[in-house]
Amino acid sequence: MQAAGTFHAGLKWAFEAFNSSAGVNQRCQSGHEGAPYLCNFAEHVAPFIATPMFALQSQYDGWQLGSVLANGSDPEAVAEMGLNITGRLNASVLAPHPSNGGFLDSCGELSHVLPTECQASFDGVSDLSDSRCFGSASHVLRL
Repeated sequence: MQAAGTFHAGLKWAFEAFNSSAGVNQRCQSGHEGAPYLCNFAEHVAPFIATPMFALQSQYDGWQLGSVLANGSDPEAVAEMGLNITGRLNASVLAPHPSNGGFLDSCGELSHVLPTECQASFDGVSDLSDSRCFGSASHVLRL
């Protein structure tokens, strides 16, 4: 159950208050009978989109750290969130449609969380493959 005042609750409210059902994917709404507002969320509507797509998603951007995580400065929580986002992209965009692709950017605003040696630099000195850096700087999931 999502708490009142959350982003999730806000999208549910907007769906109902503005009668958004006519503008949201009908196949998705049928697939989420009883909770059609979920189709406002990309991860829920993506499996119902027949047009091939290439998703671009940040794993660790500032908005997510401040709005999704209760403590966006905890490296373990940040790493777990990145894995969660990767899994959701795989499950909702890539797995249902082999013609889809995606790119995850993990170079987001992490300078306050990552060790100094993991912070990206334009001169290529930083070793972003270091395990303390949550893997590589970006991941092409499928082309």
